[in-house]
Amino acid sequence: MKSLPVEKYKGKLSSQEESVGSSSTSKLLPIPSEVYFAIIAHSNMRNIADSFKPPHGLIDTAELNRIFCSNSQVICFGDFNAKHSSWNIGRSNRNGHLIYDWVNNNNFSIIAPLQPTYFSNSYALNATLDFAVVKNISAAEAVAINALPSDHNPVWFEFLLSNVLPIPLRSLTTTNWNRFQDIISRNIPGNPTINSIRDIEEAIAKFECGINTAINLSSKTKSINTVHRKLPPFITNKITRRNNIRKRWQHTRYPPYKTACNKLSEEIKNGVEIWDNNRWKELLQGLNTEDISLYNMARKLTKKYVSIPPILGPSGLVFSCADKADIFRSALEESFQENIEPYDDNFIEKVENEIDGYFHTNNSPSSAPLSSPAEILTIIAKLNIRKTSGPDKIPNKALKLITPNALTFLTKIFNKCLTLNYFPLRWKQANIIMLSKPGKDPKFPQSYRPISLLSSLGKIFEKVLQKRINSYCDSSNIIPKEQFGFRAQHSTIHQLLRVTNSITEGMNNKFYTGGIFLDIQKAFDRVWHDGLIYKLIQLNFPKYLINILKSFLENRTFKVVIHGERSNTGVIKAGTPQGSVLSPILYSIFTSDFPSHPRTITCLFADDSAVLAQGTTIKYILRTLQSFLFSLEEWLTKWRIAVNTDKTKAIIFRKGCTNFNPTNFELFEETIEWVTEVKYLGLIIDNKLTFRQHISYLKEKFWAKIYLCLPLIGRNSSLSLENKLILFKQVLRPSMPHLSGDLQPQPTGKKFKYFKINFSGS
Repeated sequence: MKSLPVEKYKGKLSSQEESVGSSSTSKLLPIPSEVYFAIIAHSNMRNIADSFKPPHGLIDTAELNRIFCSNSQVICFGDFNAKHSSWNIGRSNRNGHLIYDWVNNNNFSIIAPLQPTYFSNSYALNATLDFAVVKNISAAEAVAINALPSDHNPVWFEFLLSNVLPIPLRSLTTTNWNRFQDIISRNIPGNPTINSIRDIEEAIAKFECGINTAINLSSKTKSINTVHRKLPPFITNKITRRNNIRKRWQHTRYPPYKTACNKLSEEIKNGVEIWDNNRWKELLQGLNTEDISLYNMARKLTKKYVSIPPILGPSGLVFSCADKADIFRSALEESFQENIEPYDDNFIEKVENEIDGYFHTNNSPSSAPLSSPAEILTIIAKLNIRKTSGPDKIPNKALKLITPNALTFLTKIFNKCLTLNYFPLRWKQANIIMLSKPGKDPKFPQSYRPISLLSSLGKIFEKVLQKRINSYCDSSNIIPKEQFGFRAQHSTIHQLLRVTNSITEGMNNKFYTGGIFLDIQKAFDRVWHDGLIYKLIQLNFPKYLINILKSFLENRTFKVVIHGERSNTGVIKAGTPQGSVLSPILYSIFTSDFPSHPRTITCLFADDSAVLAQGTTIKYILRTLQSFLFSLEEWLTKWRIAVNTDKTKAIIFRKGCTNFNPTNFELFEETIEWVTEVKYLGLIIDNKLTFRQHISYLKEKFWAKIYLCLPLIGRNSSLSLENKLILFKQVLRPSMPHLSGDLQPQPTGKKFKYFKINFSGS
């Protein structure tokens, strides 16, 4: 690649500055890709360059370094002819890997449109080749314009240039855990004075401060300024010898020196390849399910990271992380509210009066069974050290290493919370990060799934409460036997076997089996708090648990975090807290009186609900299921639970001919659609129970993971055949979803043509 004079390209760039609040936006129109590199705009603070890379040959990163080192802010955009899974749908090429590695090593960013920019005669060859590489730009957007004068679509780039972002430093932090334990043993008292709710909050703040201070004093951070990897001595010695011999040859031009230099270069190349393969082999063979290393490796290799593009808010697109966070916060606040419909005013008034009367009568704390250091230590021992910390910033590894005095301090906090029937305010704050949903438009806030990070200490106390709640539920048989979600010795496989076995039994007896598969709208996010407390009272839960759970649900707040930028504080007015270990059991209690019918089979797994009915005639099934829907509608209205009727489906299972024209079911005066296949708990069930659609879905999903791993297992990979086979067996094959027992691809020739399903009922 080479740089060309600027004067040759005058007039090809149209740029303009627009004022957006206090920000400055630069819009750059598409430029014909006729050159290799050309600096088309230059200022004291900013360079803008156009680029074109011919289809053949490799990108010269030295030329890119020259351009990007020339200013504090640089934008280089054009046709790079580089493909990588980070911005391109499909396969990667060598230039894509070069650009990707170079950008990551220099902490730059790639701005690419979500749609392909190059169109071939074959759809499979469409690619995103036109994008921008930026340095120190706070926000940007790229949109492919649907105008095709050639085989490339033009791309519209929009950059926010007002804010200069510091380049993040790559660093490595190491902690001396022996010193950490020594510090907390001296600084955290073993028997704090706690007499009131205010004392509890102050004790928690003191404990958090003590742990974080000890971590900071025990940690060292060093910057990593190079991507150099440490090679073994036998290779580095050869490199030193090779370099010395090369210098001698350059001075003397003595042919044996040149021969020796080439021979050493070949030995070094082979040695590095063998060393890399041995490292991969050790890594892959060391993967196992016990320490989730297998899961982490599979996720790294088979998941794409998608950055958050500009988000569409009420005032248009927003670009900065802080503005995006506030848009998400507003969307989540709307989600964390009670359902407006359905509702029953008379029952709502009854519930509110019952709750007011209960807490007016029981306005003092009730005695509770206290915890012990041994119970807390057992909970801490089961913590996963790889879990991300929440607002308290305390990692689980630090909790696993706390000293006896700190354990006693923590136990006293928990016991005072139990004694005073109080859930601390500091543990009701959550940091939320947003992950995009596959197949959704990433510009809309509803296309993202919130992941809530809660306080590490608060989650330990939740497990103390969970043990007591589960004990009461088991002794009182509160959770119905049809509910398989979040129960010991129950799983999705067991519920799926229950459903498919019921259908199979009906087919064997020449019965029709009708099913309604319900979709509860925002089930966990919109649980009616007063209704849940009312059920706890009606089910005669211990008073201390009712008081603590009421405190647990009240006054919860959250902040959305994007790249370190936080939104304003959002308020949660309904729902069971996302990320809490108590949410599943509380939802199961809330839906424990799910309506049943003497002639139906109810199948529940958390919020995934299905109801089956069997009979010799379709008319009997329709009458039975419609009768159930009447009672379901009454129950949903009573407890303010909304059903998404667009996603609720009805189906008839029967072998042989099933040509019939059934009458439509109605729920809340809306029609439920009849279908020939439904998806329940991740399994696609068709009306003949052949599973063909599900097998096709699994095959497509499996091959998509294969394509993501092609740089490692493809023919151009430097990995040995043995390591490629280990990678497949250790990472790809176990990551495949299954029904019950084993669902594994069976090899027939070079590709996997079909799948074998084994219903072993594990």
